[in-house]
Amino acid sequence: MPIELPARGIKLQAFEPGVVLFGDTVSPVLEVWRKGRQSGPCGTTPDTVIRGMTVSNGSSGILIDTSLGNQWPASTPDRVRVQRCTVTDDRTGIQIHTSDGFRSQHVIEENTVSNRLLLEVNE
Repeated sequence: MPIELPARGIKLQAFEPGVVLFGDTVSPVLEVWRKGRQSGPCGTTPDTVIRGMTVSNGSSGILIDTSLGNQWPASTPDRVRVQRCTVTDDRTGIQIHTSDGFRSQHVIEENTVSNRLLLEVNE
């Protein structure tokens, strides 16, 4: 734990209802990170997509962190799509972190979140 995904090019999708990802209550269940030095254009790399999953029992359900500290930002924005997911039993449903000067075009739509804090955005 947690399940880590890169911020570009991965699709995690449930094709049947009932797919549940369980966390350990001290870390997010799913983390989407922008790793490594990614300066310059990223071309046509597709979005990372998380669709149709049930996420439960983490410190947060889904953490999207596309900040890299002192690294140079990519010239194309990071893109993560979270669609038709259910997030339960977490302190924060979905968290988004980015840094000054970094561009993001995340899509968060048609999700069910039953937590203390539904969506937290830190820039």
